[in-house]
Amino acid sequence: MVRRERRAFNAESKEEAVRLVKDLRNDIARIGAPTASGSILRRNVGSSYRRGLELDWAYRGIERVVLAANANWSTNRIAQFTDSSRGAPVVRRNVEPLLTPRFTSAHRVEVTPVSRVWVSVEGRYQSRAFLDNTSSPDRVLPDYYTLDATARLSLGRTSLTLRGQNLGDTRKFGSGAVSSSGRVRYFILPARALFVTAAYDF
Repeated sequence: MVRRERRAFNAESKEEAVRLVKDLRNDIARIGAPTASGSILRRNVGSSYRRGLELDWAYRGIERVVLAANANWSTNRIAQFTDSSRGAPVVRRNVEPLLTPRFTSAHRVEVTPVSRVWVSVEGRYQSRAFLDNTSSPDRVLPDYYTLDATARLSLGRTSLTLRGQNLGDTRKFGSGAVSSSGRVRYFILPARALFVTAAYDF
């Protein structure tokens, strides 16, 4: 594995870039048959690789405001393995690992308008990914974007927190699997929800 980093700091911002190169031998990966619960058994893979770039950025140059973001681009391949998950064994070559998106990113804005109030808005994007190790276009988890937010009011030892999840009510899938019979199954993202939490420090 090769890990190369570049960092830059100043009083207002921080940037970090990491280049990852992993050439793996005898890796343990999810290439086995699916179980009744939908999980995939792990087996030995002779050769695979992971290559990508990670970026992290944060900015504090605006009073009472923090801006932050990160992104990850990657190319991932299993060179070859024998797929025995469905009937007769099939040799798969140069396929993408299951549930491994090529691109993910997140961004966050934090605001403290007054000392007692803190607000944060967070977004996350994930590109499409394959549901199994065949790279089949009919077994794909589509891309999705979600938006969450949190607000906190602090009064002495007491705090009140309001959190909203999936504020855009994105109606897509967060994960999925392919059964032993080849049937595609999806797990829906949680619907829009609000949570209120009250806390007291003794």
